[in-house]
Amino acid sequence: MTSGVTRPEAITGGCLCGAIRYTITIGQNPEIEWPPIYSGTCQCTKCRKFTGGLKHESCTFPLSAISPPFTTHPSYTLYASSEKGRRGFCNICGSSLTFTNEGSPRCEILFGSVDEEILKSKVGTELCALNGHLWVANAVKGVTDDLKGEIWMGDYGKSEKVVRNPV
Repeated sequence: MTSGVTRPEAITGGCLCGAIRYTITIGQNPEIEWPPIYSGTCQCTKCRKFTGGLKHESCTFPLSAISPPFTTHPSYTLYASSEKGRRGFCNICGSSLTFTNEGSPRCEILFGSVDEEILKSKVGTELCALNGHLWVANAVKGVTDDLKGEIWMGDYGKSEKVVRNPV
C-alpha cells in the first residue's frame, strides 16, 4: 500500500433512479489493491456509445467484493457488446454501470456510478487516479489525447504500447 493513501472500508454507488445500489467492500481484503492498479479510460467506439462520453472511465474490482451482486437487481441488464464483453446498465433509467468479460472474476465499475460524496473525497481522488488508457488511437486531438500513464493504441496487451507523460 502506498503511504498517504486513505484505504476505505467500502465504496457505494448506484444508478440514476436508485433501482440499483451496490457496495464494494474494501477494508483489508487482500484481493483489492488500494489505490486500484487497474484504473483507466477507454476510447473505443463501443465504450463511447455505451457511456455517451468521449472516454469510458472505470476501475476494476473482484466480483466477490461487490454486494449485492448486480445480477440480483431486476433492473440490471447485461448487453453482449462483443464475443466476451458484457456491459451492465439499469433498464429503467439507462445508467451505464459495469463492464466485464464473460467468465472473469473481476468487474469494471464506471466512475460515474459511484456516490458523489465518495467521488468528492480523498478516497474519490485516489479511486479515480487514472493509470492506463486503451484505444488511444481513437483519441480526439487536443481533447482526449493528453493522458498520463500507460497508453495503448488499441486493446490492453494486444496493441502497441506507448509510454508518455508518466504519472
